[in-house]
Amino acid sequence: MDRSTFRPVDSVTHIWKDNLGLPTEAFSALNNLAESGCYPSSFKVEHLAQCTVALSALSAALFWSIRHQCSVPKVTVPAEHACAEFKSERLYVLNGNPAPFSWGTIGGLHKTSDGFVRMHDSFPNHRESALRILGLSKNATREDVAHKMLDWRSTAVEDAAFRDGAVVVALRSFEEWDALPQAQAVVDFPIIVDRIAQSEPYLPALQGAALDNKCLRSIRVVEM
Repeated sequence: MDRSTFRPVDSVTHIWKDNLGLPTEAFSALNNLAESGCYPSSFKVEHLAQCTVALSALSAALFWSIRHQCSVPKVTVPAEHACAEFKSERLYVLNGNPAPFSWGTIGGLHKTSDGFVRMHDSFPNHRESALRILGLSKNATREDVAHKMLDWRSTAVEDAAFRDGAVVVALRSFEEWDALPQAQAVVDFPIIVDRIAQSEPYLPALQGAALDNKCLRSIRVVEM
């Protein structure tokens, strides 16, 4: 299956019908998933955001319809709203202050002798491994890291990171990525969702105002 031309609605349709086997009649409750271009990127970030929210919302709407024995409520997922949801941690304040930055102090984009790499340093072990590879102390600054990176080729520091427990990835052009065996392995890799358990439908009894409150009222889930 060639998914290179998939629009968000195509991805949602494929997962809903082909992977999950959910009722096709429920899919008509999903309004047109128009794209907006709010996240310009070589990666389909907006596409992913819109599909993820649409699948979750449509699943909740289907559950509501089963519980109330009624038609599936309409689900609309504007791309701008889905993109804002993906950045929601940047949109709130705690005691009047912005949320803390989710990255560490040395990560992000760094220039190398022949290009650029992106370093992840959110976890202490990743940070410490990266500094060890670069020959820097644990209290090294971002400026120290930037200076050391200029001595490395992008793929060389990526290889060293892979071997020694850091997360540093070379930035590649589309042509450079397409030439890699990893690219060939995932170019048409199927989206697979497996059911791992079978259980009886659980519909807790609701009373009064709770009947018309939230789609998943009283349902418990484990997020992993």
